[in-house]
Amino acid sequence: MRVYLSAGYGRRDEMRTAKEHLEDLGFDVTSTWMDSVEPCDMDGTDPRARSTAESDLLEIDCCEALILFTDTGLTSFGRGGRWVELGYALGLDDVLVCLVGPLQNIFCALADRRFETLDEAANFLASLDSRLYHDDTEGNT
Repeated sequence: MRVYLSAGYGRRDEMRTAKEHLEDLGFDVTSTWMDSVEPCDMDGTDPRARSTAESDLLEIDCCEALILFTDTGLTSFGRGGRWVELGYALGLDDVLVCLVGPLQNIFCALADRRFETLDEAANFLASLDSRLYHDDTEGNT
């Protein structure tokens, strides 16, 4: 199953770890935003801004599920890219939206499922996708 991870940019190290964990479980993680060294400058002069945003949306187009990681308590909403990603995914008919964490704003209530942990979300998604299950003895003689 192809999965896009969405979270605040400040959580990119955590998302790199989440990506590795999901890939170890057999998921194909389409999101690459967490691999960038520095975020784009939003002063209107950074030539990467448009192409980066377009790339993120294409990566969502390629996924079957988006997992949005929200924050507990009152935290800064940052620049809000994850909220655009959430809205974009909600507008797609064929993307399942999963939330890991609390409902942080009213639009989080539109997610298809909510979980406390990434592992809970991964187990749910794996149960929907038989391609992630395989018999370790298959092909062994």
